[in-house]
Amino acid sequence: MLAQRSLESFEKQILRVEPVTNKVAPVPTPDPDSPPFAHLHVHSGYSELDGGAMPADLVKAAADNGMEYLAITDHGNLSAWPEFRDACAKAGVHPIYGCEFYLGRNHLVALAETNEGIGNIIALSTRGYLEGLDRKPRINKLMLKEHSRGIILLSACVQGEIPQALLQGDMDAAVALVRGYQEIVGTDNFYLETMNHGLEEELKVLETMPKLSERTGAPIVATNDVHYLRPEDVSVQNLLYTIRNGKESRGCPNCHFRSYDEMAEIFPVTYLTRALEIAERCSKAELTNPEIPDRVPRADVPDVEAFIRQECGKNMQLLYAPDEWPAVNERFAFELGVYKDMNMLDYAYIVYDIIRFAREQDIYTGPGRGSAAGSIVMYLLRVTDIEPLSNGLLFERFLAPGRVSMPDVDMDFESARRDEVFQYLRQKYGEQNTCRIINFSEFKPRSAFQDAARSLGIRPALTIEFSKTLNSVVPGEFEDAALANKLLAQHPVLKQALERSYMLLKLPRHRGVHACGFAISPRPMLTEVPLAKVGDEIVTQWEGSKVEDWLVKMDILGLESLDVIKETERHLGRRVNFQPNDPDIFSDLAAGRTVGVFQFESQGIINVVKAFVPNSQTHLVALNAMYRPGPLSEIPGMIERKFGRQPIDLIDARMEPILRETYGTIVYQEQVMEITKQLAGFTPSEADKFRKGMGKKKPEIIAELKPKFYKGCLEGGMSQVKVDQLWVMLERFAEYGFNKSHAAAYAEIGYRTAYLAHYYPLEFYSAYLTGMLGKYDKLNAHTHMIRALGVEIFPPSVNESDGFGFAPSADHRGIRFGLRGIKGLRKDVVEVITRYSPFQSFAELGIKLGKLLTTKTCSLLTDAGALECLGRPSQSPMRQFQVTGLFFGDSGLEDFKDIGGGRYQCVGVPIEIQNRRTRKGDPMATLKVLTASEILTVMSFKETVGLVTKNHRYVMIATLSTRGENEYILSSVTPVDEDETETRENVNINNELMGVLFT
Repeated sequence: MLAQRSLESFEKQILRVEPVTNKVAPVPTPDPDSPPFAHLHVHSGYSELDGGAMPADLVKAAADNGMEYLAITDHGNLSAWPEFRDACAKAGVHPIYGCEFYLGRNHLVALAETNEGIGNIIALSTRGYLEGLDRKPRINKLMLKEHSRGIILLSACVQGEIPQALLQGDMDAAVALVRGYQEIVGTDNFYLETMNHGLEEELKVLETMPKLSERTGAPIVATNDVHYLRPEDVSVQNLLYTIRNGKESRGCPNCHFRSYDEMAEIFPVTYLTRALEIAERCSKAELTNPEIPDRVPRADVPDVEAFIRQECGKNMQLLYAPDEWPAVNERFAFELGVYKDMNMLDYAYIVYDIIRFAREQDIYTGPGRGSAAGSIVMYLLRVTDIEPLSNGLLFERFLAPGRVSMPDVDMDFESARRDEVFQYLRQKYGEQNTCRIINFSEFKPRSAFQDAARSLGIRPALTIEFSKTLNSVVPGEFEDAALANKLLAQHPVLKQALERSYMLLKLPRHRGVHACGFAISPRPMLTEVPLAKVGDEIVTQWEGSKVEDWLVKMDILGLESLDVIKETERHLGRRVNFQPNDPDIFSDLAAGRTVGVFQFESQGIINVVKAFVPNSQTHLVALNAMYRPGPLSEIPGMIERKFGRQPIDLIDARMEPILRETYGTIVYQEQVMEITKQLAGFTPSEADKFRKGMGKKKPEIIAELKPKFYKGCLEGGMSQVKVDQLWVMLERFAEYGFNKSHAAAYAEIGYRTAYLAHYYPLEFYSAYLTGMLGKYDKLNAHTHMIRALGVEIFPPSVNESDGFGFAPSADHRGIRFGLRGIKGLRKDVVEVITRYSPFQSFAELGIKLGKLLTTKTCSLLTDAGALECLGRPSQSPMRQFQVTGLFFGDSGLEDFKDIGGGRYQCVGVPIEIQNRRTRKGDPMATLKVLTASEILTVMSFKETVGLVTKNHRYVMIATLSTRGENEYILSSVTPVDEDETETRENVNINNELMGVLFT
């Protein structure tokens, strides 16, 4: 509907082309010695699986060749434009904004001569995606006529309409086509484009082009169809084409970034200087983004500042004691002044309104996320639940005075109802003014290797085995170097695949819809940014980090732990009043009772919590921030200092109040900022800038602030040696210092889940397990842990089970499995049973179900044990497992035990089977086997592959794998036979139920 309504009224929309003050850096005065040429036909990596270089690389190539101008003309899309603009500004190259459009089945290049031309190319690209056919962003000449002003057209490569006519020997048709384009954009704005990559078709076009130019008056311009940087990089395009086509393919030869001298060898100079003339004509077109006030929809209240003051004042009296009001008012006044000076009041209202809607609709919202928790305005507007003053959270980490970019307020909601928030935003601001945001997934080391290996025909099993040895993030590093070297020695082709894969890194691989990004505009999106379609979803062509310079970008996230809290409260029938800093909660955490506790469930952090012994929520915040790769190594020292076994040595005494709560360890970005303020005399804005520069390793920011840092510290009485030590310390910790506001918000969710697990275990674990229905490996693993805590889990019951999921049993002795979790049981059957339960007899159940009572329904209910309350228990524990995924009584399973001779035996159920092949091509399988108390990995090779079936019991004899204690190699299997009388009993029960319908 969005596409249809928007496009019907597109002609009525006015493209915003007025000058805006936020401009790119000025381009240097033309150098008389620079080559008289500019590349006007250039594809970046955003020409997906076609372009082999990213915009910044292409801009660098232009600068290295002394070229003052460069165009980007990706296929159908404008995704590179913001990145291209920024790279050009840094390099002193003037950007030319263009696109190689799909005009029907042909190609056509458009370049923006003016700002109006930029708007029209954006419009054409958008319409191509929203109206195009065959999943291509195709435009037509009618669209071109409607959006022709300010555009220069080039006839494109041999896939262009005019070159195709020339190749067919139809000069008259070519002449007619040229005149048609001249009529659309004007005779001065249409050029015949000629290329020479050594292709036979191009040479034929090149021969006939002068005659066409003579007959039409259309001038000829030389271009190179740039797809990669160097001649040898054609291998990159070969690989991209092979990945795209699924078979060995060849790219275009000589489509590299040719120098002027290379171009001058194959084209007349006049063709080259004409390219420069076009570039100079296009030099006045600038891609500008609106100032912040123009990006934000106006609040729908008469006076937004007065509204915020009133709302915050009212909530201050509810949230603070009277003696706290002066400090709160002082912080509030400062923050509100910053919001006002930076034109952020309307933005604050948008965020407030989203949370207000969610709470009014009883959609559970998180206590905060990211740096927004450091704002007292957000707290008083009830956007966040984390009190910033007592938690030492800094406002400038969220919104420093003088900041030129939009702040980022991310919001968490219960996952089950997040889409209602999206729908509210569409309804509130209009479907034409809202859309989702595109997401580009790049080639990473493992995915790049897998694609490269596929292009070489390497067997999938070997590809997967080797890819697992690679670091998933850092190219050239290995998770398992020993295995990698072994495989490389055995299979030299792997080295070739690995080398190929490096060529792909950082190039876009797929486009998709950003998981949580949502864009809002005060005007129709069609007039603001280019749009595309991914599946049925309309998205921006620019990804989140770029699009926020044009629109309001919101991250609307779904967090499953919030669903668990909400479902727990549903079972309780009320909201829970969480009491802070409860000693019993910390005792549970220190004892390792963290099943279901958000952010504190993994064995690694359990070990840390046990050693640390937290006794306050402040400790949870610190542990949450530190349990990540960077600062993990600092935890042992912090524990030693906490217990007084190691002294707290500080470079300067003024750091003591800043680092007191973390025992002398820098944990948070906010601590880095406070240190620079207190010791170097930085302003809040400078402290935030320092934090960004150090954390993101931006040399220009570090170079700017380092002298001021040293000067301030020395003037404050520190010695040169101490300042040097402090600089090294900050440099080290700034790399992985964590956002305290975010850590505080997520530690709060962790505390709430721990609180519910302690005081309301049946309700909490019912909610927790409900979220795992359908994920049977997780379900079994966690039911093991929950049972170990003393919580009993009962089978489903037509008289007691919740229609949704797990629920506390009626006698409150344990948790009852939900009817929805019975595999294959229809939703309407569950609805009828829950509506009319309890039942006194089979007959009553059958009457209420009516036509829904089928043989399959009878079997499922019987096997699951749901009829036990009516005197008919499940007759087969194995069948009960197969339809519910769980054992409720004696499972007959046994853990592995040593039976001598290096052999181990268990009775287990394979709950997951992954079939693949060994390096020699033999069949093998990886089994996830459920035993009496755990889930283990069992490897099955050719002698035993195919002997087991998922969700059946077997006696397994295995040897211990050399790869770990919890991995076994299967030697033999014996099925555990089911008693046939059980099956006959089930049939008797089914017949009795079915008979209800005919008596």
